[in-house]
Amino acid sequence: MACAVVIEIAMNELLKLATEAALNEGRHKVWNRHIILALHDSPWLQELFGQSGMLQPAQFSIQQHRSRSSLK
Repeated sequence: MACAVVIEIAMNELLKLATEAALNEGRHKVWNRHIILALHDSPWLQELFGQSGMLQPAQFSIQQHRSRSSLK
C-alpha cells in the first residue's frame, strides 16, 4: 500500500509540473517534451527517476525553456 501512495504522489507531481510546462508554452495538451521538462525541473523527481536510469540529459537546457516562457 505504501508503494502505491508513493507512486500516486510522484505521478501527481509529475503531471502538475508537466501541465505547467505546457501552459507556459501556450499549449493545451501535455506532450512528452513537457514531461521531460517536468522531470528535469524537480530535484525530487530527478532523484526518484534518475536512479532507474531512465532519465536522460535534456536536449536543451531548462534555462533556455525558462527564458522562452518569460518572453511571453
